[in-house]
Order: sequence, then structure tokens, then C-alpha cells
Amino acid sequence: MGPAGDPSMTMGKLLSPATNSGLLGLVSRTVAAARANGSQARMTECNTVWNGGQSGVSDAFGSSLWAADLMFSLADSGMTGVNFHGGVGGNCYTPIYYSPKVSAKPEYYGILFFKYGAKGRFVRANLSDASANVGAYAMQCGSDSMRIAIINKDSLFDYSVMVNGVPYSGQGSLIRLIAPSLGAKTGLSFGGDSVTTTRQWTPTSFEAVTRPSISSGYAVTVPAVIVTIRK
Repeated sequence: MGPAGDPSMTMGKLLSPATNSGLLGLVSRTVAAARANGSQARMTECNTVWNGGQSGVSDAFGSSLWAADLMFSLADSGMTGVNFHGGVGGNCYTPIYYSPKVSAKPEYYGILFFKYGAKGRFVRANLSDASANVGAYAMQCGSDSMRIAIINKDSLFDYSVMVNGVPYSGQGSLIRLIAPSLGAKTGLSFGGDSVTTTRQWTPTSFEAVTRPSISSGYAVTVPAVIVTIRK
């Protein structure tokens, strides 16, 4: 969305279902056209708010959720990849900032969330509550496990989600992407660890997720989580 500087370019608009569905409509037509010509489609430049980004939106935690949900949506739609627009100076939409020193910005966490979670082959995932502003993506990882990404883009509610239809009953593990608020520019962590330039990111916080019975689902509470379930 854009341009930067327009006061209507808010976090709520960035994360709204309408903004997402408009882009995905274009993506589906692009993928179909590429396949019809024996080709593949890739998004070669992407950012939250064009013309440098919107302070308080492009450089805040909500952009992590936007980037993660976008990448899962594009991959599920058949896109082969996406390039995020970066930069220095006043470009606040960049995932990696270079001045005065190198640092990972909120959007970087969304990319990391996708990299960690996107393992395997997409299988159908549906939300029973069509009004919930939540992205849900399921992937079959070989023959013995699944990974499920759930991304809550709602600023008002944490959702309690029941994951049903999983063909396994073993104990699962959950890893969270969190921050103090959607507008937070610092204090982000994924799996209990933050990204630094001095060492490798290492998740340390995994929560157990159990299934009370074969007829029930796995209960999780989101803002943004990746659940791994095994046989």
C-alpha cells in the first residue's frame, strides 16, 4: 500500500483481510498466466508501504506478521519466491538495517518465521470462523509429522484455536513469535530468542501441545505460532 506519508496507511489497513485478498487475487492471475506459458512466477520486489515505508507501520511488529502471512500465502498460491525491498537511510521498510550498524528489523522476524515453518508440502487448511483475521497454513512433512502456522493479525484479540483433522495423536510442540504490541519496534522474540549480529539465532522456548483424545483437537492460543505435530 502507499504512498508513505499518507496518514491512511495504517497498521490496521496493512493487516486487513481486504488488503490481503486484493493482492492474492493478482497473485493467482499471475501464477495462472505463468503456468499457461510453461513458466513460473516470482514476486521480485515487495514492501509494506511504497516510497520508503511508513514509520510505526513498516518498522513495527505488525510488519513481522504481514511478512510471515504474505510469504505463506504466496507459497501456497504457487509463487516460487519473493524479494523484499531493503535499503539504508530513511527506508524504514527494510528487513535489515545498515546504519549506524547492522540490525534485524521487525520484518526480518516474519521472514525468519516463514523459513522456520515452511517445511514440507502444503495441504488444505480452513478456518471455521470466517470473520477471524487469522492466517492458517498446514504442511505435511514426510510421512510422520505436520507443521501448522497460525498468524493472528487482529490487534484486539488473542484467539484460542482448536487444530482439528490432524492424522496424528502424538504430543506436539509450539514456538511463538511475540512482541509487546503490534506497534513495538523492539522487544521482539521468536522461540524465546532475539536476532543479533553477534551469534546465531537459537530458539530456546518450546511449549508442549497435547491432544486430550483422538476425537479432540490440539488447543493453541495465538498471536503467531508454528505447531509441529508428530505421530
